[in-house]
Amino acid sequence: MSDHLTATGLRYDGTGAPTVTLSGQKAEARRIIAEAREQSIPILKHPSLAQALDPLQVSDEIPESLYLIIAEILVLVYQLEGRADPRTSRT
Repeated sequence: MSDHLTATGLRYDGTGAPTVTLSGQKAEARRIIAEAREQSIPILKHPSLAQALDPLQVSDEIPESLYLIIAEILVLVYQLEGRADPRTSRT
């Protein structure tokens, strides 16, 4: 594992921007990743995205500059989970 291991949890409820739900470095990041694995939460290893998310705090919205990459990731996660695409499931 990298000396600068980081983990960031995101939540998207279908409105507004995704928000940071958890964030940690080193030992805390390992705990977050282990817990995500236990709960079958998808994990993405993406060093440049991790670096971009690193300055954000819990409850922060992701910056507009990351909307596209996060949207692409969310679509993939939704597909993996067999859920409807959040862009088309609004009523």
